[in-house]
Amino acid sequence: MTHNNLFKYIQYFVPPFSPTIFIISCILYLSLNSFSNIPDTPLFHIPYFDKIIHFCMYLGLTVVFYFDWTRYSIITKKQKSIKYIWILWLFPILFGGIMEIAQKYLTNTRSCDFFDFLSNSVGVISGFLLGMLFILPWIKRYSSLCK
Repeated sequence: MTHNNLFKYIQYFVPPFSPTIFIISCILYLSLNSFSNIPDTPLFHIPYFDKIIHFCMYLGLTVVFYFDWTRYSIITKKQKSIKYIWILWLFPILFGGIMEIAQKYLTNTRSCDFFDFLSNSVGVISGFLLGMLFILPWIKRYSSLCK
């Protein structure tokens, strides 16, 4: 499949923001469920393993959200306004904070941890920068080929 065909497939057959909604659903599930019955493995003994997972989840969320936002702007021919770009980093950071609070008050096995929130936020900022540096140029390049 060529890049042109791949972008056309993504553009027309994946509903706007459905990948972002899927990632949010996964984070909700992972954040609010108890995994205390998972057998202990050496992987869990890596220093700050939990923080690495938080970083990766929110980096992934932000990269996918950036991709969906940019793709939607191109499909609808609505140029992303600079005044709305803050949504791409503020929404995931707020979502991360809400998830930490929800873990404290909606579960019996989880707690609210400031350093988890900090890891989430660093993942969001990293994902936003990756989006600016790689996703936006890639989408602009291949969307112009599909016109």
